[in-house]
Amino acid sequence: MMKRKCRISVARLGSILALVVGITYASTPALAAEPPGWEDLKAKAREEGSLVILTGGAVPRTLMPVYRHFGDKFGIKVSIARGSGREVANRLLAERAAGKYAADIAMPGVTTTNVRLAPYGVLDPIKDYIVHPEVLDTRAWFQGRLWWADPGQKYAMLFAAEPADAVIVHYNTKLVTPKELDRIQSLWDFLDPKWAGGKIVAQPPGPGAGRSYFVAYVHPEIGPKWIRRFIEMEPFFTGEARLAADGLARGRFALGIMLGAIRRDIDALEKEGLPVANFDRPTKEALVLTPVGNTQMAVINRPAHPNATKLFVNWWYSREGQTAFNELSAPGTSQSLRGDVPPGKILPDFRRKPGVKYLFMDTEQIERHAEATKFAEDVYAELKRKK
Repeated sequence: MMKRKCRISVARLGSILALVVGITYASTPALAAEPPGWEDLKAKAREEGSLVILTGGAVPRTLMPVYRHFGDKFGIKVSIARGSGREVANRLLAERAAGKYAADIAMPGVTTTNVRLAPYGVLDPIKDYIVHPEVLDTRAWFQGRLWWADPGQKYAMLFAAEPADAVIVHYNTKLVTPKELDRIQSLWDFLDPKWAGGKIVAQPPGPGAGRSYFVAYVHPEIGPKWIRRFIEMEPFFTGEARLAADGLARGRFALGIMLGAIRRDIDALEKEGLPVANFDRPTKEALVLTPVGNTQMAVINRPAHPNATKLFVNWWYSREGQTAFNELSAPGTSQSLRGDVPPGKILPDFRRKPGVKYLFMDTEQIERHAEATKFAEDVYAELKRKK
């Protein structure tokens, strides 16, 4: 992530991005008393004994310790059904078609929730499950409000977000020289023809890279034109994390762009001393504060374990649950949106700084997920037809 302040004015952003300002942890509301029936809910959840969570992407690596902590605390076995966003959605829809109701919670990426699940009527409004006043006390949340991943602000409630560049770029330090890096003043400079023809590795448009193309699409200084030109440069497209990360480290590719969660694999290789790095120099475009990967939760309707589901939802969004999230999902880059919990083990460069302005991707932009995904996929399909 770039260590810099945004260089774009609110006026230039217009109504495209919502301007929000970092807050401190000083104004901590008093701990809310447990609501009526809380002990009874915990007892019923223990009787059910199980909770089934559908996840996608990198969730098992980052959130599994938090899941285990919840299970150990309440005596509930947490089962994780994992896979890509597409696989998670297909599994749930197939179960419903067969009349099976085996899952409770969905925590895939935003694109999967909004495009593959919510439109098919398999989710319940999450507020129907929230009974703990500590969760609904908006004073505790970033900018004094609850944040949502779905346009209707009904199904997918956010709990964390990551400050990042609008387009995240990695590079091979042996192939990209310091002089070349110095010349890059804008994200548009990465569209130089010298990088065309397979010198860039990227994920193809779709659920796996949904966040990457979506943010670029709605960003006022990047937009559809940038995406079209990027795809027409004919990067090497792959959804295989090992191929992308190892290929960049071994010099098969000079740049890695639009790689979604694969960037974490590249960061791991950098820590091992391989010649890869994150492009962390200032550019003209604004930073964004955005939900990355699996930082929202949805409740599957007719959950198999309704009491365990309600307990999990309320605990997860509570001060205790979000403290555990910041502390246990290390190394973390997405910080809890609760302002009354310590940053824990969130990496310092990814912590919100008091007084720093961030551009939050609000529900107006999230509503354009399908539009952004379709545009990128159509351009990609057009490129393949021409080959």
